[in-house]
Amino acid sequence: MNPESLDLPALHCSLDETLGDYYQDVSPAIDLVESGYHGGFDDHGVAVIRLGDHGSVYNATIPAQYALANMLTAHVDDQRRQEIARIQLDWLVSNQATAGCMAGCWVVEYDNPKYTWLRQPWTSSMASGNAISALLRGWQQFGDDRYRAAADRGYEALHDPRTALVISNGDELWYEEYPGNPPLHVLNGHIYSLLGVVDYARVTADAGAHARWRRAAATTLAHLDDFDLGFWSAYDLRFREPVSLHYQKNVHVPLLRILAALTGEERFTTVADRWERQFRSPLSRARLQIALRVHGRRKRRSAAAAAAGTVIELRPFPYPFRAALAICNDADALTVANFTRLYRFLTTSEQTEWGPGLSLPVGGSFFMFSSEDSPNTFTVFDRLSDTITAGGEFILDCARRGVLDVLHTYGCFTDERDFNRQLARRALDTLRERGITIETWVNHGPPSNVQCLGSRHGWQGDTAGAPGYHADLLVDHGVRWVWTGSEIVDEFVLDAVRPNRRRRNGQALVEPYTLRDGQEVRHFFRYGGNGALTPVLDDLPEQLSRQNLDGLVREGGYAIVYQHLAVRRVRPGFGADAYGPVDDAWFRPDELAVLRDLARRRDEGEIWVAPTTHLLRYHDARTRLRWEVRREDEGDLIVISDPVHAEDLANFTFYCNHPERTRVAVQSGHGLQAITETRSNPADANGRESITILPSRGARLDG
Repeated sequence: MNPESLDLPALHCSLDETLGDYYQDVSPAIDLVESGYHGGFDDHGVAVIRLGDHGSVYNATIPAQYALANMLTAHVDDQRRQEIARIQLDWLVSNQATAGCMAGCWVVEYDNPKYTWLRQPWTSSMASGNAISALLRGWQQFGDDRYRAAADRGYEALHDPRTALVISNGDELWYEEYPGNPPLHVLNGHIYSLLGVVDYARVTADAGAHARWRRAAATTLAHLDDFDLGFWSAYDLRFREPVSLHYQKNVHVPLLRILAALTGEERFTTVADRWERQFRSPLSRARLQIALRVHGRRKRRSAAAAAAGTVIELRPFPYPFRAALAICNDADALTVANFTRLYRFLTTSEQTEWGPGLSLPVGGSFFMFSSEDSPNTFTVFDRLSDTITAGGEFILDCARRGVLDVLHTYGCFTDERDFNRQLARRALDTLRERGITIETWVNHGPPSNVQCLGSRHGWQGDTAGAPGYHADLLVDHGVRWVWTGSEIVDEFVLDAVRPNRRRRNGQALVEPYTLRDGQEVRHFFRYGGNGALTPVLDDLPEQLSRQNLDGLVREGGYAIVYQHLAVRRVRPGFGADAYGPVDDAWFRPDELAVLRDLARRRDEGEIWVAPTTHLLRYHDARTRLRWEVRREDEGDLIVISDPVHAEDLANFTFYCNHPERTRVAVQSGHGLQAITETRSNPADANGRESITILPSRGARLDG
């Protein structure tokens, strides 16, 4: 059967709480499945796929779509179609993962033959999206609460960062059918996934789900032109492979019409009309055949290059480092004078009272205000007044230079009546007037700080309409990452390249986070290492222990160390009486020893040390980077798809066999632009040469 002979148009594009029919008329696909096109059925009637020598294998996308098709055709008197649908739904329930980092997903237990980096076990956003759509309709149609529970688990797992199925960047949100780095951004997989999220939003009235699907739809709209080849549509944004006749007619076009109906955006219809005209055009079809041949030759050349050992890969960390670490220091008990002492030792090579400086690029945090009776004075303003102190000017200068990169809230407010929205506006206006954008926010106690973000009782920062609401101002200012206080972990290595087998993928460094006002940001995790206690300088030797740093290098991961470098613990417990400022001597020998060991590891190319925001920027940019390799007579050309910020590319390093004959360029709306400043690197600890985009100047592009 030729699938392009079928018609699968948009169908039931409603946002009602009762789901009804699916958004697309997939009922003709019943004949496709039952003809054995995919692979037939197992002994229980579950749809399977045939995979060469592997025989019949399961992929949840097929039974989910087959269930949707059968429910769409199953009328009251069509008992057989209802039974077939329930067989598929029951399989989805019984085969949903219940443990591990993929719990709640539908795991694929075979290596992907097309995308060879996808080794079993792996999972797919499209499988989750289709399964959620099928299970929720099954719950409403058959009244089986197991289906609803499985859909709930599937929705949560889809957005668990450990599954790598969602890429969230600024206003954009992508669902990844095939997780990879660089990401593929497959159009149909992304849309079918967001339709599952739409269904979940309709059934549950969950504000976060509504925000996610609309954000994902807006992302689709923003990148429609990227999928347009001029004569046909592309399957993905990494390889830009032209789609088949069937996909152009029965997948891409109807999916855009569905989004047009759900969002009211006319541009979806405009592009769908154009792609439909291309499907009918003999000239476009002829160009498609040529493009498919070219794409096939390119794949064969890439495969041959891989076999010859000339694979180009994005290095996990800047050359020559094997892991990354930030010390995220909260500003409690700092003064301008002791901050100057501390950072002269940490960040310069000058001679200090503790010996030669460490030259470690450590960032830090600061306050804008403080209550009259607050002990914290590392503030820009004189208490709650409009006056910027001489120390405040120093703090602003440090923030402008990136030495201070974290806003530790607007200040320590010992009386909740001291904080209001006007103070927040004044603080952010001051930063903006000085040309300062702070991208990272860290909550500060005690509970009287109603400015804090998060769901703790009494906090108002992200509660729209509350007297202390300011999250809209914060996000508008440019804050991208937040730490609410619940993101303390006792797992040192996060987002490991080579995770400890006992932990598999372990804890993520960053996760999407929906504020209570519906805005999407990202929260990041800091390592405490001492249970539930607030980490202070006394804890530093354990935090930066040899065991922790060895593990960080061995597993190739990230760590953000939560600290109060100017505070000591004076008694067990919590509260102001439990902590006090460091004495004049400041560091003890064991504390100096671990800091010097960290500096040694940095000098020897083991651990990349960076300010918190710098590390988060790098991690985020690496996650969303899209690139391809073009083999040319004079050497290899690495083409990076238009980054959000050109400066984000600084320090990015690509493994390559011949760095002296490898070039890097950015493909933007202005054409191909060469990156002019790169550095060839000798072999690293893995025995591989590489090329690095240089900082500062490396962000400059030449047309």
